[in-house]
Amino acid sequence: MWHTPDQLFDLLPFLGVCLLIVLLLVFFGSRKAPGYRFFAGMWGEKSVASALRSLGSGYRVLNDLLLRSGSTTCQVDHVVVSKYGIFVIETKNFKGTVTGSDQARYWSWDGGDGTKTFYSPVEQNDRHVEVLSSVLGLSRELFVPVVVFTGKAHIWLDTSHFVLFLGQLVPFIRVFRRQVIDEARLRPIAERLQQLNITDERVREAHVVNARRAARR
Repeated sequence: MWHTPDQLFDLLPFLGVCLLIVLLLVFFGSRKAPGYRFFAGMWGEKSVASALRSLGSGYRVLNDLLLRSGSTTCQVDHVVVSKYGIFVIETKNFKGTVTGSDQARYWSWDGGDGTKTFYSPVEQNDRHVEVLSSVLGLSRELFVPVVVFTGKAHIWLDTSHFVLFLGQLVPFIRVFRRQVIDEARLRPIAERLQQLNITDERVREAHVVNARRAARR
């Protein structure tokens, strides 16, 4: 059947929906798909950012910071600046079973279609604290590193570090009630991090490419 140009134009919305469905199947249809981890990670970070907004005015929340560290860059998912400490949060969004330990540089994840490894988020976040401590000129003792899993993962870990589920994050932060930073310093710390944050899209894209290459090693 031949269609007139007007009829083809009317079909564009339908064709657009079909294309969207195909793209979603490519990216999300399998955990092995090239875009699965990227979009899953992005969704997890959005979930954490949303939860952190409930902390209130006493906490300054910064999301998705990209900082210069020597000749490389360092991406920090979330930083919460408060008089009770600076919480450095690494987000992971996994479904399935996650196993790891403080001694293991790589952890394992079984999402139902085979076991894969990923860089230890505890070690990864420890590096984030090191960078933040350096660029801010603050003692590491003021930082509280936290790893948060946002997906429906079963976690089997041997760790002394703070590894939580999303629902535990805000109550955990509110447990800290001993003041360790003068309130007058909170705004300058947050503003300094905003100044250091790299917003250049080319640099951010290069960071993502380099991170993916490192993950495949």
